[in-house]
Amino acid sequence: MSRFTVRPATAEDSGTVAALHLRSWRAGYTGIMSPATIAGLDLADWTRRTRQWYVEVPPGVQHLVAVDTTTATLAGITSIGAYRIDERSDVLDEAAGEVYGLYVDPPSWGRGAGRALMRAALSALWTAERWPVRIWVLRDNGRARRCYERWGFAVDGTTAAVAIAGTGKLLKVRYTRTDSPEAVDPGKRQE
Repeated sequence: MSRFTVRPATAEDSGTVAALHLRSWRAGYTGIMSPATIAGLDLADWTRRTRQWYVEVPPGVQHLVAVDTTTATLAGITSIGAYRIDERSDVLDEAAGEVYGLYVDPPSWGRGAGRALMRAALSALWTAERWPVRIWVLRDNGRARRCYERWGFAVDGTTAAVAIAGTGKLLKVRYTRTDSPEAVDPGKRQE
C-alpha cells in the first residue's frame, strides 16, 4: 500500500508547490545548470506563476499533487495534457499526451511519491485517449532519465535546445511511451 495519495492541485497549493518545485530544481539540476541560475531562483516569482497556472488552467490540462498520508504534506507534483508540438505556443497534438513535468521533493525521492504521480498521470492520459505519451528531459539529467526508462519510456530521437537564463542553452531529449499504462509499472513489483 502506497503512503502517497494523488489529488488535483488547487490554487491554494501554489505556495507549497512553488517551494517544492524550487527545492527539486536545486537538488536535481545542480551540476547541470549554472550555480548562478540555481541561486537566482525566486520563490515569490515561482509562487505567482504557479498560482496563475493553477487558476488559468487550459482545457484538458491537469495539475496533480502527491500527498504523504503519514504527514499530510505535499511530496510531489505533475502536470499533464495534450502533447505540445511547440511548448512556446498553443499548437497541440490532441491525440498524444504529455507529462509536462514531474517533480518530487528531495526528502521524498525514492519513497513512492513519483510512482504514485506517474501512475495517476498515465492512467489519466490513457482514459483521455491521449496516447502515446511523451516527456521532455534535459539530456544531462541522468536521474530523471533512468526514472522514465523504468516506466517504459524510450528516447525517440527528437532533441531540442532550451535556453535557461544564466546557464545558456541545454539539450533536451524527448521520451515516448506507446504501450498501455499497465504494461510497465515498476511500482507494482515493489508494493
